[in-house]
Amino acid sequence: MDIKEVEVKKDETVKKYDEGLEKSRNEFVSKLSMLGIKYTKINDEYFDELEEILIEADVGVRLTSEIISETEKEAAMEHID
Repeated sequence: MDIKEVEVKKDETVKKYDEGLEKSRNEFVSKLSMLGIKYTKINDEYFDELEEILIEADVGVRLTSEIISETEKEAAMEHID
């Protein structure tokens, strides 16, 4: 392979990677949007589903726990239900 062929192959790989990330990002945003539509009140079921969405998005267990905890605290402080 010459340099031009390597660059074309690299560009194709990057494009495929970007398309995959775009699909994942759109799915994540869609799930979060549906969560907001599905629940009119923030309750345990809401947080369970949010946790599931975050873990499926590979946010990580520790960061997911932090996000859930901080969101619960903020909701309580702001009296959001």
